[in-house]
Amino acid sequence: MTSTDVYTCRWCRNTMQLRGETACRLCGAPVDLREAVSNSGWAELPAIEDMARLQFGRSTCQIEGTYVPVADFNLAQGESVYFAHHLLLWKDSQVQVAVMSLGGGWKRMWAGLPLVMTEARGPGHIAFSRDVPGETVALPLQPGQAVDVREHLFMVASHQVSYTWFQSGV
Repeated sequence: MTSTDVYTCRWCRNTMQLRGETACRLCGAPVDLREAVSNSGWAELPAIEDMARLQFGRSTCQIEGTYVPVADFNLAQGESVYFAHHLLLWKDSQVQVAVMSLGGGWKRMWAGLPLVMTEARGPGHIAFSRDVPGETVALPLQPGQAVDVREHLFMVASHQVSYTWFQSGV
């Protein structure tokens, strides 16, 4: 590929003009990586490269580290993310942080779950991480698309994504 080719990511279907990037700006998947398929037919999502920079709106997120990854956000003016309160690693002083109201709070309290979801509004840098080794998975969502996340695994989402807690019955 030349540096000006149009590229469609095989993982998130984002179409972009390549300007020397080695990874998709939306999901972080490496450009032109051969698909790994198991014997049972499952396609494996490629790992996000260390220091991959993902874009959402006018803001970016850079995934740093491999053993205990950090999601380092550069929030644009007026853009925000929300996150589980215990995952905040550090923030610039100009980033505004406030508690986010959640529907179903009384149900969550009776279930013994934390009620605190926090919102950060830019401009500025803010970073999140878990205190355990593992990997960070970026899931770009298209309008109307949904994803179910197990309790205590959700890390952070942009303000365009709505959050609803529900009892799964499991």
